[in-house]
Amino acid sequence: MRRLKAFTGTCCILLSALLCLYQFKFDHLFPLALGCVALIPVWWLRPSWRRWALCVPILFAGALLIDAFLFHHRLAVEARAWQLVWDIDEIEDTLTSPSGRTTAYIVGSHWLDSSYRVYLSAPRLFPYRAYIETAATDPTYPRDITATWNGPLFSAGDNLVSVAFDERAGKLYTYDDWTHGAHSLTEPPKTRETFSKYIHTMR
Repeated sequence: MRRLKAFTGTCCILLSALLCLYQFKFDHLFPLALGCVALIPVWWLRPSWRRWALCVPILFAGALLIDAFLFHHRLAVEARAWQLVWDIDEIEDTLTSPSGRTTAYIVGSHWLDSSYRVYLSAPRLFPYRAYIETAATDPTYPRDITATWNGPLFSAGDNLVSVAFDERAGKLYTYDDWTHGAHSLTEPPKTRETFSKYIHTMR
């Protein structure tokens, strides 16, 4: 019976570690919470293991904070770009703002087509994420993506800007949010051209 309890307690701790490891892939703390829940059976199976079993979520919570505020979300972006079965995503470019407070990661996904997303590591627990809209209809591989910092303003797109981030306000602008926002009858149509012009005026 003692061996069975020890085996079950070990499995609970390993499950907790696996759930906490998945925390780097998400923008919420649910995996870390599940990792804590997985340790509940250890409380009555192996009471002497309680203290060091709690070290598992505490260590991962500490690693999450260190990655967010010291490593500029590098581990989080690597975890989201890496896939176990199809390794088709990769970090193609890393751009740091002139102030050094924000880092932009361009992640490309290449399978039957090319798609791109950007992760922005601002001083917060989770990175910002946005998809870069592309205008090309053919499956070009890879597409010609331009990403740059202009002072505190980051912008990315192919020929036209589709994602921008204002470091001063900590605000992310995307073409998708732009099209779904409130629209006045006197305003011009919300096209990628008008969005790109709007971002250029912010510079």
